[in-house]
Amino acid sequence: MSKHFPKTNKLLILAALLLTLIGCANKSLAGLPKDILGIGVGMGKTDAQKRLEEIAVFERSEDKGQQVWRLKDTSQFIILSVGYDAENKVRYVAGITNENGTRKLSYADVGDLNSSKQNVSPGNYEYIWDVPETPAHPAYQVVAHGNKPEYSMLLTLKKTGGQDPDEEERERR
Repeated sequence: MSKHFPKTNKLLILAALLLTLIGCANKSLAGLPKDILGIGVGMGKTDAQKRLEEIAVFERSEDKGQQVWRLKDTSQFIILSVGYDAENKVRYVAGITNENGTRKLSYADVGDLNSSKQNVSPGNYEYIWDVPETPAHPAYQVVAHGNKPEYSMLLTLKKTGGQDPDEEERERR
């Protein structure tokens, strides 16, 4: 910028550019799922259980407050796995998609692929979006994973930050 351009104008232009970049980042996150079938990260266990009983049949409990539920409507997902933290809030929800279902879940349907972290190799497709904390929900990740290039087989929303490192490693596996 020229030395004749007032410093105030330079700051205004820089501020406008920064706000534009923030707006673009927020727009790319705006379409990301906040829940899977009404179950979202940070939701209380009582509310989550009530919703799960409406849409699914309890299958089993696993270690560390994890539960597996078989869905009644299997047009998109067949199983939901839900994990709770020490405060009895949902720390993750994962939906296993129905490959034979009527509603396939393409990676692009989950979110803007250009704004995702991508771990892609033949037979392994993973797209990850980081969603910052807001007053309505804690920070979380959206992870779409599968072995086909077009459709996700697993959609996970999981709380980020403040977790036990062993817990995070187990979820990655």
